[in-house]
Amino acid sequence: MAGSEFDAKALIKKYKEGICSDEEKLLVEHWYENINDSGFDLDEQLAEHDLASVWTRLQTDITDKPLQKTKHTISYILRIAAVILLCAFLCGGAYYFISYNKPLKENNEIADKPMDDVAPGGNKATLKLANGSIIVLDKAGNGVLAEESGLKITKTEDGKVVYSQSNGNASGNNEVGKNVIATPRSGQYQVTLPDGTRALLNAESSITYPVLFAGNERRVDINGEVYFEVAKDKKRPFRVFVDNMKVEVLGTHFNVSAYKEDKDISTTLFEGSLDVIKGADRTRLVPGRLARWNKKKENLENLPADLEEAMAWKNGDFVFNKENIQLIMVKLSRWYDVTVVYKGNMSGLNFSAKISRKSTISEVLELFQLTESMKYNIKGREVTISN
Repeated sequence: MAGSEFDAKALIKKYKEGICSDEEKLLVEHWYENINDSGFDLDEQLAEHDLASVWTRLQTDITDKPLQKTKHTISYILRIAAVILLCAFLCGGAYYFISYNKPLKENNEIADKPMDDVAPGGNKATLKLANGSIIVLDKAGNGVLAEESGLKITKTEDGKVVYSQSNGNASGNNEVGKNVIATPRSGQYQVTLPDGTRALLNAESSITYPVLFAGNERRVDINGEVYFEVAKDKKRPFRVFVDNMKVEVLGTHFNVSAYKEDKDISTTLFEGSLDVIKGADRTRLVPGRLARWNKKKENLENLPADLEEAMAWKNGDFVFNKENIQLIMVKLSRWYDVTVVYKGNMSGLNFSAKISRKSTISEVLELFQLTESMKYNIKGREVTISN
């Protein structure tokens, strides 16, 4: 497919006949997986503009030499990743876009070296009941886990916890206790609270809530990072408390990130409206805005939000926007449950990337290493980053 002319119809014909080069096959499949949503019919008219624009951009940076598969699958995958860096820039849904202030070398060879690897996290959490007993959710079977205050606590087939009425009515006679769901490092979990609100916990996070919401408010306390889709109830506001800060809503979608080691507490609003209150400071958010509490300066700011970045973890991705490698590794260490050691000055290592959270940690770090600005090594659950 050399030359400046691009013919999407000819490319798709070659793909259907199975005679595409590796680059051409990758281009078609990448377009289908990340742009096309009309079914696998490879419609020429729909594809022509997208494929042509991507190929035109690729022409400036990639030679016409076909990629050769190696004996090592990871090496081959990462060579492919290097080819589609610019393609990913043009297609917002693409994974493995990395930008850095140094160009990639063509035909970059990835050295074969024995190294450990770490699998990504998954659905892992514990549920602490009002009576103090603890259920390890990722090891518990599906079905009813317990009954408290007239509510059934059920684990669904897709690995979520749901509260529902038992025998049609929740009991108001029993003393209402609290439940706690906590995720470890490399864990995440979703719970549907007694009022119908859905909460998704990121790694190393927790949420404390009553088994039955009573009174004139719905209060939960959190640590770490939690995404909420709040069930509407005009009579009882939903209130999230974290580090003496309060987020108050009636019904909305928002994300709160409040890890103790982070310098900020941020609340990002996607839908509806909410108030963020910290001491005497108060701000109201509209969709597309975030409230940021700076722990050091002790001030509350109302700022434009990067919704893609804020929603990335919920959608199964990492998104980094000109972020320093040390901040990146803090997030990776939570998801992969690793410790990180640095050798050298990391101040100039800033990356932008969109990477699937389903990748192993070596697949993530190989992509950064392709920039030739850093190296990594994995031994057990310890990752060393050097430049």
